[in-house]
Amino acid sequence: MKENIEIKKNATASYTKEDDLILKRKETMKAFLNKECVDKGSLVPYFELPDINGNIFKIRNFIGAKSFVIFFYEKNNNPLSIEQVICFRKKSIFFQNTDTMVIGINTETSENNQEFSQKHNLNFLLLSDIDNEVRNLFEEDTFYYDYSQLRTTYVVDMFGFVINVIRSIGGVHTHIDEAIETMIEEF
Repeated sequence: MKENIEIKKNATASYTKEDDLILKRKETMKAFLNKECVDKGSLVPYFELPDINGNIFKIRNFIGAKSFVIFFYEKNNNPLSIEQVICFRKKSIFFQNTDTMVIGINTETSENNQEFSQKHNLNFLLLSDIDNEVRNLFEEDTFYYDYSQLRTTYVVDMFGFVINVIRSIGGVHTHIDEAIETMIEEF
């Protein structure tokens, strides 16, 4: 009789871990609906956006396989945006060696992102969020006060948990350096 109880207990324990992740994701989604921002310890929201070729990128297809650095910026061809993407490109070997996917998200069309990516020889994903739907999932309204200068970068582990959020006005180098420091500490 005791053996049966132990077996049930162990089966429940493994189910509870999965259950905890589901509960955490539900809590995170509830927070989005209440306009709370994604922060350290949150699960990254599932999202789908077109890449530079018009193919739909689904983050859920990579959770469990890759870590992520997700950064939001306003527009292509803005001097700070150019500086930021070039910094990510120059440090790309680190992200490749840690199996980390770098994702830039902005409000440009896929075609504009493709031209921008080719012009600056970018080697990471650029995704098009024309209506700011994904940005709204990540950030609360108070972070929209100055679109042209606000920079936000999320570092996400391979299990989908946000392990760092970097927000600043300007300071694009800080984002890349802090993202790298976070990845070093995590791994």
